[in-house]
This record gives sequence, C-alpha cells and structure tokens, in this order.
Amino acid sequence: MPRPTDSRTSYVPAIDGLRTIAVAAVILYHLDPAWLPGGLLGVAVFFTLSGYLITSNLMRSYHRGRGLGLPTFWLRRFRRLVPAVVLLVAVSVVLTLMFDHANIAKASGEGLSSLFYVNNWHMIIAGQSYFDRFAGLGVFDHMWSLSVEEQFYLFWPLILWVFLFLARGRRFVTAGATTVLALLSFAWMAYLASGHPDDPTRIYEGTDTRAGGLLLGAALAILLAKAQGSRRVPRVLAEVGGWVGLVVVLAMMWLVPDYTLFLYQGGLLLLSIATIGVILGAVNQRSTLSRALGIGPLRWIGERSYGIYLWHLPIIVFLPEWTNVPAWARGLLAAVLAVVLAALSWSMVEDPIRRRGVVAPLRQWWASAVEAYRSPSEHVRLPRTALAAGSVAATGLVLVGIPAAWNGSLNHSAASAPNNSTPPVMEQKIDGEQEAQQPVDGVNEQEAMRCDTVIHVGDSTSIGMFSDEYLNDPQRNAAVVYRAYGASTVIAVNQGARATIEALEGDPTIEDSVVEQAATEHEGQTCWVIGSGVNDAANRAVGHSTGEAERIDTIMKHIKSDDLVLWPTAVTNRTSGPYANENMAPFNEALREAPSRYPNLVVYDWASDVRPEWFLEGDDVHYNAEGNGQRSECFARALAAAFPREGDIPESHEVRVMD
Repeated sequence: MPRPTDSRTSYVPAIDGLRTIAVAAVILYHLDPAWLPGGLLGVAVFFTLSGYLITSNLMRSYHRGRGLGLPTFWLRRFRRLVPAVVLLVAVSVVLTLMFDHANIAKASGEGLSSLFYVNNWHMIIAGQSYFDRFAGLGVFDHMWSLSVEEQFYLFWPLILWVFLFLARGRRFVTAGATTVLALLSFAWMAYLASGHPDDPTRIYEGTDTRAGGLLLGAALAILLAKAQGSRRVPRVLAEVGGWVGLVVVLAMMWLVPDYTLFLYQGGLLLLSIATIGVILGAVNQRSTLSRALGIGPLRWIGERSYGIYLWHLPIIVFLPEWTNVPAWARGLLAAVLAVVLAALSWSMVEDPIRRRGVVAPLRQWWASAVEAYRSPSEHVRLPRTALAAGSVAATGLVLVGIPAAWNGSLNHSAASAPNNSTPPVMEQKIDGEQEAQQPVDGVNEQEAMRCDTVIHVGDSTSIGMFSDEYLNDPQRNAAVVYRAYGASTVIAVNQGARATIEALEGDPTIEDSVVEQAATEHEGQTCWVIGSGVNDAANRAVGHSTGEAERIDTIMKHIKSDDLVLWPTAVTNRTSGPYANENMAPFNEALREAPSRYPNLVVYDWASDVRPEWFLEGDDVHYNAEGNGQRSECFARALAAAFPREGDIPESHEVRVMD
C-alpha cells in the first residue's frame, strides 16, 4: 500500500508486507504451477485486502462528516491505477506486434478490454480458459483481476452509501448487510460449481462470484472504522488471528491446487477469512506479526506490488525458454526484471501522477507551448511525467524486447520442443509419388506393418515428430519412419492446444480432424494413430464433465470398422498440477477398456516405454529432439507390432516395443 498522500491517513507498513507475499505467490504460480500449486490464491488475498483498504478510506471520509467523497475517491483511483495500465498495454501491444504478430488482433482486443477494466468479461465471453493453458500464458491473462477490482471500486461506494443511509450510519448494521452480500456471492459461486462445469473460468473470473472476498474485507473496514491505531484490534486477537490466518493462507497456497472445485465450494471463503485474520494482526502495530511483515524489504516491494503484478506476466511471456538455463534461474531473472520495471514505473510515472495528477502538468505544458508560439525564442518542454512515461516505456521495450528478440532465434533450435505457439495446423501428406528420403536400415518384411495409409492425428506433442527443426536427424521424421516400416502414404494432421473435444476458439478439435479425414477416401489398408490424451486427462483433472470413455467413443464412432487404430497411452513427466502424470491414469484405464467395444483398436503402452530424459526440461509435457525421434521410431514399431503385415492383431489389444 503506497504511503498515503493525505497526512491524516494512517499508514500500516505490515499491509505492504502482506502485499509482498501475495504478489510473490502469483509470480511463482505463473512461472510454474508446480512450484506453488495454489499461488493463484495470492489474487484472492489482494481482493480481501483491497476491499478492506478502499472501504477504510470511504469510511474515514464518512466519519469526518464529508460523506463518502465519491468524486475525490474515484479521481484518486484513476490517478493511482490507470497510468500504469496504459503504459503496460502500450508496451505489451508493441512487443506483440514485434515478436508475436500472429496474435496481435487477440492481444489488441485483450489490451483494449484491460484499458476499460472489463477484461474478465471479455475473456469469459470469448470462451478463453484461464486453466487449460493450451496456448501458454497470454500477455494480458492477469488483467482480469484488476478489472474485477475496478468494477468493485465503481459500484461498491454507491452500494455502501445506500447501506449507510438505510442503517442511519450504524456500522454494525452496515457491516452485517455487507457480510450478507458477501456470503450471497460465495453461495452463488458454490452453486455454479455444483454443476461441475467443464471449465471453471466463469466462476473464477466473474465479478459476481469474486465480489465475496472484496466484500468481506469491506465489512471488516466498516467494523474498525472509528477505532484508531493499535486500539482498533485487541493485542490477543491480533496475535492469534494474525498468525493463524497467515499459516492458513500459506498452507492453502502450498497445498491447494488451482484445479480443485474445493476452491469454489468454500475454499475461497476460508482463504478470505484467513486473510482477515492477517489484516487484524497487521493493523495492531504492536503485534509481532505486524512488526514481522513491516520490515523494510517487504515494505519496499509491497509499495510497488501493483507495478510488479502488472509487469511480471509480459516479462514471463516474452522471456526465452533457454534450454541450457535452469528454470529457477529464468524465474529469478523474470522476477528481477519485474521489480526493476515496477520500481521505474512507480518512481517516474505512478507516484508523480498520484501526487500531482495529470491535468495540472498538461495545463502547464499547454501554457508553455502557447507562450513559445508567441515568443519563438522560448523552448517548449514536455511535462516531466510524459518524459518519464516515455522513458519507462522505452526501458520496458529494451528489457523485455532484447530477450524476446533472442527468443526468436532460439525457437527453431533442434534442442527445443514445439510449444503451443506453433502455427495452428500442421498438415502433411507424403505418398509414393513424392520423393522420399532413404528409409531407416534394418526393417524387413516380418517387421513391417500392413498399413498402406497412416493417418496421424495429434496435439502439440506430435508436432515435433513431423518437423525436422525439432529433430536431431531428418531420418527420424515420423513420416519417413512410418514409410520405412511399410506405409505408402502418410498423412499428419497435428495442432497445438487441443484435445478430443476441446480446442482454442475457432480451431479444430481432434474430433474435427478425424471427421475430415474419415470423409476422404484413402488407398489400401488405412491405419490411424490418435496422438491425443494428455490434454484430455488434464482437462478432466480441472473438472471437465465429459468422461474419458465418452471422449474415446467420440473419436472411434467416426472411424470405419475396417480401419485400424493405434492409440498411445498418455504420459507426462510432471508431478503436480493438472498435467501431473498421476492424472493421466484414468484416461489410460479407459483406453485399455475401449478395445472390448472396438475390435479394430490397439493400445500402445507408450507410458511404459518413454524415458524421463526424453522430455523437454522445465516443460515435462513436450519432448526434446531425442524424445521426438524416439517417439517416431517407437510409434512406427508399435504400428508394426499391432498390425503386422504377416500376422494377426495381438489378442491383448495392447503392445509395447521397448524392453
């Protein structure tokens, strides 16, 4: 919380310490959810804290006999919040235009919605999931929370005025009404979650469902409005409530994953109550918690937490995925850059505008411009704030743009794996009329497959198998290897960010690609490789209602009964989050049961054959160059084992190819 410009307003250093904990949790979560599975709960801490602080300001004005002072309140909110957002959006859109121009339309729409503080509803209406992360983090993915807060700042003062009017200023009645409103919001959230939605983004980002945390903080502020200093909270309550609350907050950040429905069925309510406990401990400045959270470094970061929150995600998005740099080092660099940009933004843009406003400097500049026009000898000087904003923008472009430019040269490294920023559809067809590379040695008639045409339909994990730039040897391209094992024609339809029935808006799902290929006549015996399952399993882990068996049936019903299907099991190298390997088990179990319904289906136990060192370090879902080559060879051998040219389909309808 920045030191107030009004000297009559009390400043509590420990509040800034709590802000530091919250913003650090969010950054860790965005760097890698495995580092802090519940790090997104830092946003909920911000909500409750913001509700408390904003309502404290309103009630302070009310008890001074000046009403709520709404025009002044809204003007101060504008000065405090808008300049930094304008700066961030401008820099982020320019960076997107320079280094990710394919997504400039999307980024521009999200940036515009951020400027008008409706980003959360923009994302909800557009159907963009906060949790699937098919396409990786977006540069404005964090702006939804600021939109929720700004909408609260706009409407809550009006509601508070009504409550105070009806309650004739009685704070206990007003606080009670506010608490009821908060509980209604939490109840609405729980009701929406009870339907087990395919994706909880609507619940997570909705203003109506997230207002509860803000309102509980507001209720506390109303109760404490007249008390002053340490007398506001008894020492015992501050000590016990503060430390217990902090332990609960940290425990939930550490233990509660982002995809559990518990969050929406009481979890966020519990977190808000725990945050209230921390606030009680913080505002009594004689408490041990208040002294601990109020130490210099925590206070310094907390004062700049708004800017750190704004800048951290664009930095993470544009910072290269260096393959030879440990993930923790990249994370540390991202955090340092965020702090540097936030500090510059705070000292050069946010704080000056917060103290002096925008209009006065512009009037001064306009007056000097008019005087210079009348007297040519005079020089026109831009307002210092404008110069500072330009300096910060230029610094941001340099600090983030140089690594992003470097990233452009790294994206095509053979050691890299294709991520979800690859072109939407990668479709290839290699047949006997095209010039083919020499097949791999050592494949004889007994090892060949009976497939004349192989159709490989996959997600982002399959792209590297068919792209020489993600392989350490072009001979290991899956199209080449499939032909070496007997196929005459290979058709590959791979795309990032999709599952059997889900994809980014406007993009084809696995089912869509299967339907398209099934409607086309293919020569000879047709074999399918369905490279889908990892995203399906992860989507189920976050609460999608469509079951594993139904997903498999959705694909199989479109494939002719005389076509042959190889479906590899799903596997990752992650230990936490929706993509944790343990979450793959239900899908694989359903896959093993499917051949009883589809005799033309054989399961390839890729999960047992894969090696940990084949995964891309720090990603652990996609594969490195060696892993892509191994997948090509293993999948080809699995096709030959499942559908041998000389022999029958295995009775078990399951194959392995590695010892």
